[in-house]
Amino acid sequence: MKYQDLQAEIRSQEIKISKITEEIKSIDSKTNGIILKINAKYLSISIEEILLSLPNNAIGSESYAQKLNSQSGLYEDFQFNKIIRFLTLIEAVERDYNELYFSIGEKYLTNPNKKDVSDLIEKYSLLKNEYKLMGVLVEAVKSDKVLFNKIYNMLEDRGVFMTKYDKYNYENLSSLASNMVTLVEESFQINEHLSNINHELWETNNKLDDINDSLGRVDVGVKAGNLLRTVQTYQLYRINKNTKG
Repeated sequence: MKYQDLQAEIRSQEIKISKITEEIKSIDSKTNGIILKINAKYLSISIEEILLSLPNNAIGSESYAQKLNSQSGLYEDFQFNKIIRFLTLIEAVERDYNELYFSIGEKYLTNPNKKDVSDLIEKYSLLKNEYKLMGVLVEAVKSDKVLFNKIYNMLEDRGVFMTKYDKYNYENLSSLASNMVTLVEESFQINEHLSNINHELWETNNKLDDINDSLGRVDVGVKAGNLLRTVQTYQLYRINKNTKG
């Protein structure tokens, strides 16, 4: 009876433990949901602070365009044309920045996205850097030719001044160079394969030489045997002839 009572008590405790476990899981699930909401609220607050710290509309290129127009005579024609390409690039980054800023501003309270904010900050950092470089191209052309040319050459080395046609050719050349490297590697592999075949043929030729020597020795033996049988046949013929005579 004590054993049965003990079993019943164990079952009763197991049921209680199971209920408590389910309650803990339910509380944990609710807690996780609350934590996620809290984290989302904190993220929304952080995004709002970042948006307030950044310009809501990037339009720095407009002032540079005006300055470039007013002093276009200070540049060589080819220089001016390439600098305008750089200005066009800045304008494209500004459009991306403004569109992303507006998109984040619309949804950061209901659907905050950390990656979008990171992209926005990267675009802002890029714009700040490009504004500084454009500022040198606008101002240093009058006061510091050395600095102007250093920045100009650096941008040229970066490929900023390349036309679409230039970029297309560059990509084709890069692809061609990559294919040439692949072709050279394949040629080395083919050459190695041919060397292995040549080695195998050399060994086969040596074996054939050995077989030929063996056949030569067999041929000599056969000829000697034939000659011996011929002599013996002639001797028998003479013996028979003498006997009959």
